[in-house]
Order: sequence, then structure tokens, then C-alpha cells
Amino acid sequence: MKTVLLVENNQLLLDLLNLALEDCADRFTLKTARNGSEAYRILHEERIDLLITDLLMPLINGFELIQFTNKLQPEIPIIVITGSTPGIEFTPQDLKIHHILTKPFEIDTLIELIHSELALQQSGPVPDHKTR
Repeated sequence: MKTVLLVENNQLLLDLLNLALEDCADRFTLKTARNGSEAYRILHEERIDLLITDLLMPLINGFELIQFTNKLQPEIPIIVITGSTPGIEFTPQDLKIHHILTKPFEIDTLIELIHSELALQQSGPVPDHKTR
């Protein structure tokens, strides 16, 4: 079974997403982390098939986590979920991420992206980076 790592420092949002993704438990295992430091540990210890991360987090931010992931396991697709990032300019290509969802976003959109990314892994490499 595929494993998805969700990294979000807002406990309320993390709990909400965890609850919403419970219905997908037959398709993938969900691991959660409240910050980049917890995510580092999980990435070192377990095989992850998809990373979903916030950008602005304490300890180790999402930018650092993405760079670390790209070095450690460059094949992992990455979805960014983020609020406003004033003064921070980046493109998906800069960070090698596949999708960006701006908070607030529809849970169904996230679920569709998860299923799409995991299905692409079974059928071959991802042809392009995409944004939403």
C-alpha cells in the first residue's frame, strides 16, 4: 500500500485533513507530522510515496523540507498546501513540486490530487509539473 506524509503545523487543520482522509484508508496509509523536524524523521525511517506539506512552519520550514526530500528521495511527488506567503516568490519548478493548493481549499480537490499522483506512480514518471 502507498504511504502519504502530510505535514501541517496547524493542529486543527491537521486533524480535519486526517479525518477527511480516513475514507481513503483502503487506498493509502496516511502519516502525519506537525513540523518539518517530525517529517525529516519519518522520511529517514519510512518509505513515503507522496509528500503534502505546508510551507510556513516552525523548526524546519516547508522550503527546507522540500529541498531535503528532493535530495533524499527525488522521485517523491510533492503537493504544497499553503496560505498567503507575502514577500516569498517561487514557482513549482523552482522547488520541484507538482501542485500548489492555496488555503482555504476544497478537501475533494486534495483527495483528487492524491489519487492522481499515486496513480501516476503506478503508470510511470510524471510528465510535467502542474499547479492549481
